[in-house]
Amino acid sequence: MCSIMCIMRKRNLLNQGFGRLRVISAAKNIGRLTAWNCVCDCGKKTRVRSQDLVRGYTKSCGCLRVELARKHGYAARWNGKAPSREYSAWSGMKYRCLYPNNAAFRNYGGRGITVCAEWKNDFVRFLKDMGRCPKGRSLDRINNDGNYEPNNCRWATRKQQNNNRRPETIVCPGCGLRFRRSNKHLKR
Repeated sequence: MCSIMCIMRKRNLLNQGFGRLRVISAAKNIGRLTAWNCVCDCGKKTRVRSQDLVRGYTKSCGCLRVELARKHGYAARWNGKAPSREYSAWSGMKYRCLYPNNAAFRNYGGRGITVCAEWKNDFVRFLKDMGRCPKGRSLDRINNDGNYEPNNCRWATRKQQNNNRRPETIVCPGCGLRFRRSNKHLKR
């Protein structure tokens, strides 16, 4: 029985389209994997592995990524520039709330905190609602148990962020009582 890779090696992709790419001829293999010469809608030619075309990993010569980054000028790394602070804050907010594999998910999405529908897939809307991030500030939720939405977010200083944390609960080793940071006893 053939493996998936064996079947892909034999698959003829000539004249097929994948995103912005159209396969124009067979190319020299990349390692042991079959590769194809493709022409992009922008006119540039590129060599792509079969599996990357078929699985949708490669959709253009690279022009699509650059185009999406330039769409609003704040996004992904292109032309040697790092993403803006606003874009980094927006994407970090989404990863903390929407992706269970993110290390911080348990403190955000795991607690039921979500991103409002207007911001979830629209960075431009997020930027319009929040404005540019002042130097020395970062994204903060005013109500820590509330969602990321326009009326619950601000650009805050580190001091504001530190004062706006969930109360830390400490268990007294001697008596077993629980305390908050303010040293008030809590119910057992």
